[in-house]
Formats: sequence, structure tokens, C-alpha cells
Amino acid sequence: MHKISVLGCGYVGLVSGAGIAKFGNEVICADSNVHRIENLNKLIMPISEPGLKELVQEMYSSGRLSFSFDIKKSICGCDAIIISVQTPQDKDGSADLSYVIQVAKDIAEYIEKSTVVIIKSTVPIGTAKKIKNLINTRLADRNAEFSVEVVSNPEFLREGAAIKTFLYPDRIVVGSSGNKDALSLMDEIYKAPADSGVPIFKCSNETAETIKYASNSFLAMKISYINQIALLCEKTGADIKAVSEAVGSDERINPKFLNPGPGFGGSCFPKDTRALVKIAESYGVDLSMIRTAYEANKAHKDILATKAVKIVKENNGSVLGVWGLSFKAGSGDMRNAPALDILPLIIQNGIKVRVFDPEAMEEADEYLSEYRSMIEFCKTKEEVLLGADALLVLTEWDCFKNADLEETATLIKQKIILDYRNIFDKTSTKNLGYLYYGVGK
Repeated sequence: MHKISVLGCGYVGLVSGAGIAKFGNEVICADSNVHRIENLNKLIMPISEPGLKELVQEMYSSGRLSFSFDIKKSICGCDAIIISVQTPQDKDGSADLSYVIQVAKDIAEYIEKSTVVIIKSTVPIGTAKKIKNLINTRLADRNAEFSVEVVSNPEFLREGAAIKTFLYPDRIVVGSSGNKDALSLMDEIYKAPADSGVPIFKCSNETAETIKYASNSFLAMKISYINQIALLCEKTGADIKAVSEAVGSDERINPKFLNPGPGFGGSCFPKDTRALVKIAESYGVDLSMIRTAYEANKAHKDILATKAVKIVKENNGSVLGVWGLSFKAGSGDMRNAPALDILPLIIQNGIKVRVFDPEAMEEADEYLSEYRSMIEFCKTKEEVLLGADALLVLTEWDCFKNADLEETATLIKQKIILDYRNIFDKTSTKNLGYLYYGVGK
């Protein structure tokens, strides 16, 4: 059993800390946010994620997981320190490393023995080398007789399935300078998933950092691609569902991330695509495909907002009911959610919206605060429909998929559905008398 400190109790840090404790290690999760730590010690989660509270409670009760806002105490005596703080987008699209640098300075100031520093935060290529130099330079100033090794260990969590994707990942990526002690420690930390057959890719730090950005950017391009094909299908009369199923059945392509919708969002794809483009520019490389995917994603949301306005106004409507606000089902995360781009454009065209999301209402209220006069936050999906001229689906929650559309027809003013997640069958809705508009249908 290793003693491991996780610096940063946000989405990545909390899931990683609980997961590594589950693998048999002693973990202390530290954060400078005192309120967050106080809540975690009461087992109040800062995020909505299926299975997270149960895993945290299990590990907390076992004594293998604890929480602290004392950074110095959390760092001292650990075999490894995981950096999992945020790397938000800077104004120019590049990654802001200020939080990573600050915790690196804390590590350099407080550690008392040779330690492996593991970077889980998504960071620009070359960051591991910079952090290692920063820490070891300070240790030399302290006349310390030890140094650190820095390992890049990017996360590939899928929101809404984060616990499953951490405990049973597709792969684990470990980037390092080749230090045997550091690699041995990583093998021991991840022994449980490795024993179950999960492949561990060992490479340089720069390769590991690139893998993270390349993976997210590829998936973002795939989403933008299928959304553009969906728009073509709307013009030609082709069925995007059949197109995506046939294309995805090719083993070279596979069907994942070929579902058209309102565009990609969340904390990773928008941020990481722009950051990778900026990284490439600093090396004189033009990643035009990735830049275009980001731009196409923004344009796609504008097109869908314009489509919604046109349909509502053509039917003499003025109120739109909205099911779903978070960027995907299974998560209450509103960061870069398509709703944050689509709804303001609809509102700016004089249409009021009534909204409901099973997890994201409080966060959405904060993000959309400037539009409160035109938004009514409802308590149920049924309440959304009262007085609405049409229904817009933005998130594919099961409670929406399983809705009784016959009952819905008795509540809504006009039987119009803008299904931007394609959760309903076009023929069935039309048979119930609805005007149905999907994406690519």
C-alpha cells in the first residue's frame, strides 16, 4: 500500500482519489477550498456523478480515503503526489497553467523526501519537464538531498460514467523520463487494473501529454463530422440514423461518437481542441482540421438555434419548452453545454423559454443569470410544457427518452418537437400528430 496525496478535489481529483484508494492505496485528497473539504468530510459531493458518492463513502469508511485543506500536511510523507487541478482556457485559447504551477511550488516547498509527482491535469506538451525543473531547482535552493521524478498520467474519464471508466479503463498511459523507481511505483498503483488485463502504455512525458490532447481532439472532430453530415441529410432527405449506423459498422471507424446532436460541450473537448491548436502554432504547425472542428461545432449550434427560432415563429409561437441543460446525460456539468450557446440566441429573438434538467438547474441558473427575465426554471418536465408552443430536447436523459408523448400532447399548446438528440422515433411522433424535427432527419 502506497500513501498518495491528490492535490485538487474537483471532478478529476475526486474520482481519481477514490479510484486509487479502491486499488488498495492510502489516499488523502487536498484542496484549498475549505468549504469543499468540509462538505466532503460530511460525504457531500461537489459534483453529480453516478456511483461517486457510494465509492467515496466506501473508501472513507475503510480509512483509505481522507480529505484535508492543509496542503503542507497532505504533501508530507507521501510516496506520490497527484496534481489534478484545473487548467482553464486562457483568453487566447491556450491552457492556463497557473494552478498547476502553484501546487508545484507548494510541493517544492513542503516535501521532505524523494517523491514521484504525477500530473493528471490536462497540460500542454512539455509541462512535465517544466514542472520537474521548477521543483528540483527549488529543492536545490533548499539544499535538499533528494529530488522528484515527474510522471504524466492523463485521465480519460467519461462524465456520467467516470467511476466505471476509472476502475475499468480502456488503457492507462504513463509518461516518464524512464526512471525505474517511478515506473515501478506506477505499476504498483495500477496493479489491480493491470492484473485484469488493462494495457499500460509507457512512453515519454511528451508522448503522454500529446496522447491526451490527440484523443480528445479526434473525438471532437468525429462529432463535428457527423453533425455536418446530419445537416446534409436534412437537405437531401437521407436518414442520418441509417447513415451513422452503416458508417459506424466499419471496424476501422466504429459507431461511438457518431450520434448527431447539438454539438460537443463539457470541460474537455472545447478547451482541449483550442489548446492543442495553440500548442501546434507555437511549434509552427497548422492543425487546420482540429481548428475547423472547433469552428464547425460553434457554427452548428448557431444553425440549430436559428432553426428553432424559425419553426416556433412560423407557427406563431413565443414560448419554447426545453428538456435538458447539461452538456450530456448522466452529468450535471454545464461547462460549455450547448444550451449555453443555443438558448441565448433563441431568447435574443424574442422567444421565452421554460426549462428543466434533472441535475443541472442550479448551475444553469448561474450560467444563464443575465437572461432570467426570459427563462422560467421548472420543477418537472411536465411543467415545462404548460404554455409552451414547442418542445426542444437538448440533453438525452432517460426521463425524457421514456416520456409518454401522448400525455405530452395534452399539455403542450402546439404539438411540435425539436428533437436535437434524436431520442424519439420520427414516424411514431408523426403518427401522434406531432410536427417533428430531428437532427439529420
